[in-house]
Amino acid sequence: MLRIGLLGFTLENANKGCEALTYSFLYTMQRLFGKKLTVRYYFVIELYGKIKEYFPDINFEFYQTSRKNILLDLKKDFTKNCDIVFDITYGDGFSDIYNPKSAYWNNLIKLRAGSSKTPYVLLPQTYGPFEDKKIERQAAKAIKKAVLVYSRDKLSTDYVKKISNVNAHTVTDLAFALPYTPKAFEKNKTHVGINVSGLLWKGGFYKENQFGLTVDYRKYIISLIEYFIDKPDCEVHLIPHVIESVDKSNDGDLFANDLLKNKYPSVIKAPAFSDPVECKNYIAGMDVLTAARMHATVDAFSAGVPVIPFAYSRKFEGLYGSIGYDYIVDGCKLSTNEALEKTIAMIDNREKLKNNLKKSLNIIVEKNEVFYSEIKNLQGEINVPKGKL
Repeated sequence: MLRIGLLGFTLENANKGCEALTYSFLYTMQRLFGKKLTVRYYFVIELYGKIKEYFPDINFEFYQTSRKNILLDLKKDFTKNCDIVFDITYGDGFSDIYNPKSAYWNNLIKLRAGSSKTPYVLLPQTYGPFEDKKIERQAAKAIKKAVLVYSRDKLSTDYVKKISNVNAHTVTDLAFALPYTPKAFEKNKTHVGINVSGLLWKGGFYKENQFGLTVDYRKYIISLIEYFIDKPDCEVHLIPHVIESVDKSNDGDLFANDLLKNKYPSVIKAPAFSDPVECKNYIAGMDVLTAARMHATVDAFSAGVPVIPFAYSRKFEGLYGSIGYDYIVDGCKLSTNEALEKTIAMIDNREKLKNNLKKSLNIIVEKNEVFYSEIKNLQGEINVPKGKL
């Protein structure tokens, strides 16, 4: 029985992208190790979501702690009861562009876990950027603690090398492997999915235009909706990917969808999905999707749906550039009109995107198979010193 510990994962979260990474990784581990798997997970608030329903054959050990005691508990109990500890930092949390305090805290957790005798693996994720050099140096130390370091894009791999002199293995995003069953929609319509990021709609978490957009995001979204609702053969779907539980969330997508639905009654407002698989099923039924949420774009891409990511950070360029997919709208370089015209042109020419997408999916399959093989082999090498795998 292999017993693994999970750090930087979430079982239930408003952000379905964070959940998707958890579900995808557990599907992968179950594929590799079958029923001989125990998953140890610590939590502060008891939220399991549908994880037990989706994975009834996995033996879960939930370990309750408090934010105050996490570092102590990691040292005395959590890591000692695991064969391997895996950390994914919610996919893109290994950075201070969202919240420097959280970045600092995440680094402390990594340093503590990496200082144990239990092999510690950093799973495919985005690394950086860090604006605070002190936090960047702390992150470099945390990276050096891992026995194996994976990144999900070449830009992150280069960044890891630059700040820590560690050679990361470039693979891809784990959520590409999330299973799905496409939802069926009316066939005589073109279904245009628009994922409106509530984070970008509000301007950021804690300051106006936090991500330095050159695009007026609200104007861009409104213009896109108005363009397609005037086409009788099109149906516009507003698809959330961060499902907030309160009306004034700084991060959620539902409030923006509600505003737009009230303004444009003919648009279809997708439901508040309860889990990442439901979300992917809906997106898989679209004919095309444009999205600012990274894992909404991953849902579409891996389901074969032509997708136009709206980029607000280098994680988009890194991920899609590494698999040869260049159909991105850069919200930090283009004007509002340029972004709108580029998006519409790509949606109208979506068959070209679809053909390119198929080629990129082959690259993803190859990368994933290498990753699966290395993780499978890791079980027999768990006693090796750090840095030797």
